Amino acid sequence: MIEALAHRGPDGRCVSLHGNIGLGSARLSLLDLSNGEQPMQDGDVALVFNGEIYNHAALRSELQQEGVRFRGRSDTEVMLRGFQRWGPSLFDRLDGMYAVAIRDGEALHLARDPFGMKPLFYWISPGADAFVFASEIKALLRCPLVPRRLDASGLVEHLVFGHALGSRTLIGEVRQVAPGAHVAVTRQGERLDIATTRPPAPRPQPLPTGREQAIDRLTELLRESVARHVHSDYPVATYLSGGLDSSVVAALRPDHRGSRSFVVADGKDVADLRYARRVATALDLDHVAIMITRTPPVDWIADSVLAMEAPFPPSVALVSAPHVRRAGKAVVCGEGADELFAGYPVHEQPETYLRTLEERLLKLKAAGLTGATLATTTAQVRSACVKDPEARSRAVYELLLYEGLPNKHLAIWDRCAMLASLEVRMPYLDRGVRDFALSLPREWLSPRKGLIAAVARRVLPPMIADEITARAKHAAPDALLTTRHRLRGLAAAIMPTAWSRRHPLQCLSSSPYVLVMLDLFLLAFVVGDGRLPAGLSIQTMYEHHERELRTAHQIACEALFGADDPES
Repeated sequence: MIEALAHRGPDGRCVSLHGNIGLGSARLSLLDLSNGEQPMQDGDVALVFNGEIYNHAALRSELQQEGVRFRGRSDTEVMLRGFQRWGPSLFDRLDGMYAVAIRDGEALHLARDPFGMKPLFYWISPGADAFVFASEIKALLRCPLVPRRLDASGLVEHLVFGHALGSRTLIGEVRQVAPGAHVAVTRQGERLDIATTRPPAPRPQPLPTGREQAIDRLTELLRESVARHVHSDYPVATYLSGGLDSSVVAALRPDHRGSRSFVVADGKDVADLRYARRVATALDLDHVAIMITRTPPVDWIADSVLAMEAPFPPSVALVSAPHVRRAGKAVVCGEGADELFAGYPVHEQPETYLRTLEERLLKLKAAGLTGATLATTTAQVRSACVKDPEARSRAVYELLLYEGLPNKHLAIWDRCAMLASLEVRMPYLDRGVRDFALSLPREWLSPRKGLIAAVARRVLPPMIADEITARAKHAAPDALLTTRHRLRGLAAAIMPTAWSRRHPLQCLSSSPYVLVMLDLFLLAFVVGDGRLPAGLSIQTMYEHHERELRTAHQIACEALFGADDPES
């Protein structure tokens, strides 16, 4: 299981076994390199965790005032000492991105950050006598106890929304710890008792008396957050698209002069190149443009599916992370601002988006899927497609923030960047920024992102601020539009005509691109253990792996339609 996570932590691997509880870690060291080994243990308490705790210095000071002594200065030890002192109430004190597992005697505690920036999956045996958890599904599948089954409802959710909903995954019975939740596992005789504590509600914030006070407060919160996010024993770079959100992050860095920044583009005319270069020049950044090759490697499709553990197309994080990793182990970006501050055009005009969801759902209903398989998707679409405009706008805002952000955007950044052992940090996803945004009146949030634009005018040179705030909002990411178009053509060329005409899952999608990704997912995670068949070449998989594909399609059809014969 640890070997399956080696890409997430190349700096050390270790195991701690105690009674019926085993903890394992593959560590990416970014703070206190010599004293942050994991699993970290003291007496009956041991922990492993992935991520960064940005308020660890404040927590350390608080613990020291209470008489707690430290051996090093890692945030891992702050978590350990904090749990020893405060127990599970520690989790509500943390500000950061994290997934943590703590052994306390014969009890196990799991917790995840409030946004779900770091992943944490688990499986419970049918008899509730075994509990297996890991940062990625592929590690769970290396455990012989965990079955490989397709979750048909999860796949339907993915096809409609682009991600599964809630705690569901595409693998049957494998679930996620909800963002901000705490799971306590204790043994009661031969069975395990599993109790989940829901995440605490956002902390109410005083409402600013006016716009200027709101801008003052947001600028202060972001400045403090960015400073915490760039603190490391290693250099921290910046993803700079030249858009509003990433430009504000770059400008607020206390160390921005001379710091490294990266932009990704698949052509010389991509707008991101021009805007990012102007911002970088104005801020005196050490700027690098990562240019994607004109003919993208078709293997990127398989790499993305394996990294995302779902049929996802390649992302900016996937294609750029190896380049950024050569400059350091961590990078900040502007993710999350659009979801918190209603920055997408869909927030203001949700009708086209909602109509697309309804059309996708209708197509799957026409394919013959059962009501039970469609139930969660149908309920979510109905809850968003309400008649009242204000309620509809609120429903779309919450769908994008509480479902799309953790289950799609944050998952992409984490899984694809960690494939190259690169940690991506998101200053907008700070608890203080979140609590502030969620305390604002709805009318203060708009696709024009008035508050963030106002912050940009305060922290960027006037001419640059005017250009950035006036820039039209593009489909995200602008940098990969051409590349994805070319990959669709390559995928269509991979699938022989006979397969494209009679593919057993063509009722789910007529796009060869989607079907190729779906086939790769089934081969790796339903037929395989998180790995593709040995020797598989994506270019020839339909000629050389027909038997495995037939098996995968039969399993999928049984899960989706209850049919034994894929041809039916």
